[in-house]
Amino acid sequence: MRTLFICMGILLSSCTEMIELQTNDTDPVLVVYGSVTTEPSYQTIEISRSAPYFKNDSNLQISDAKVTIESTDGKQVWKLKELARKKGVYQTERKVAGIVGLTYNLRIAYDFNNDGADEMYNASTTIKEPFHIDSLKVNSMSVLGRHYYTINLFAQEPLGPDYYVSRFYINGGLATVMITWLMAFDDKLIDGKYLNGLLVYTFSDQNNQGEYDPNKVLFVQSGDTVAVEIDRVEKGYYDFITQCKSSVNGENPFFGGPPSNIVTNLTNGAVGYFAGYAPSRKSVIVP
Repeated sequence: MRTLFICMGILLSSCTEMIELQTNDTDPVLVVYGSVTTEPSYQTIEISRSAPYFKNDSNLQISDAKVTIESTDGKQVWKLKELARKKGVYQTERKVAGIVGLTYNLRIAYDFNNDGADEMYNASTTIKEPFHIDSLKVNSMSVLGRHYYTINLFAQEPLGPDYYVSRFYINGGLATVMITWLMAFDDKLIDGKYLNGLLVYTFSDQNNQGEYDPNKVLFVQSGDTVAVEIDRVEKGYYDFITQCKSSVNGENPFFGGPPSNIVTNLTNGAVGYFAGYAPSRKSVIVP
């Protein structure tokens, strides 16, 4: 049984998360993480080789893979090129954008077992209709002498089962660079309802720094611009993020530990996830 440990960090200086996987298997596996979105950007895929869980080594980034992303209608075919300054990171050669409703196929060719022939790895993802945010509101509150800011969201939630992942930006920079800061949620309690001030997140005042673990709390101050991004995603990606968070936090408060068999949409024994989504983002200034 494969046991996985997953953590997130910053990929280059862009607004992209990075996944690292470690396994306790003797044999390493290919690790793939990336996405295609509707925002014009250098769509990015990272490829590495898993490290044994108990060795605490970083994954070995993989070079010289052949990577393409193609839409099912055949109108978009992108070859990704490895960045000279970042081994194992592959990007489109120009800024491109996915299209809502289309399915995108990721194909990777790489001689993983060094037998002289490339192994093939594939994944597919479909970009769903975006979730539309009407507005955001910041409320200030004090608890036990400490100051906090809540972010409340106003939006119509579509009817039918949906899954979401949210990200936060502070003054234009991605703040949710760790998996524990991402929010993955379904719409079981809000399906088809108008979200009239739904609490999205509680930020701690910058003056509270030193009192909280900076790896678990996000800080803002008056005058900061906070953006909330809500991504309507496939259930598989929702499950992936949820299970990744469980592997970091522990699935059970008494018997915590990395979960086994984290969901993936990669073939041929590879792990990780290839996601597609249409970001929806709104900003608000902290009063």
